[in-house]
Amino acid sequence: MRAAYRRPAQPASRRTGTTLIETVVMMSISMVMLGLAVTMIHLLLRAERFTTQAVWHNTTLARVSRMLRDDVHAALTADVQPPADDLPTALTLKLSGDRVVSYQIEEHQLTRTETVNNAATRRDDFYLPTGSELSFQLVDGTPSIVRLSIQRPPVTGRAAAKHSGMLGESPLQRVYVIEAQLGRIRRFEEPQLP
Repeated sequence: MRAAYRRPAQPASRRTGTTLIETVVMMSISMVMLGLAVTMIHLLLRAERFTTQAVWHNTTLARVSRMLRDDVHAALTADVQPPADDLPTALTLKLSGDRVVSYQIEEHQLTRTETVNNAATRRDDFYLPTGSELSFQLVDGTPSIVRLSIQRPPVTGRAAAKHSGMLGESPLQRVYVIEAQLGRIRRFEEPQLP
């Protein structure tokens, strides 16, 4: 009898590649991660833009407030001219000597011009958010008060929806008022003796 020839058992070969299913799963996970990353970058850039605008507008308001108060406190007289045909609303302050400071409102821009002997020596432009409404008012009294009202555009988005949903009102209106007493610095001056 002949012995049956048997092949020796070969060890199972190791798989070195990836299957199609593994590749598809990895591609799906990669696409989800890429989508999340792009969305996060978009949200961060938008938040950074809003934050930068808010800081810029708050810095502008702080500068306007400081300069207007300093000018009004040092002024001898103040005059508010309402808007005419082609002329914007203006506040004119006469200071000691031949110094005159005028503020002009054009839409959402406030321009400060300082002149000495009818020659402009300094000009500052302040840009507030588009849609802002500015107005000057001279409140008579002892002492007189100069008031600048800045009504910023209404709040929109979730904050406005939450506010109107809770209170049943129109969108949030933000009004900033800057007041300064005319000639306040002069009250600290010692009276001139004859």
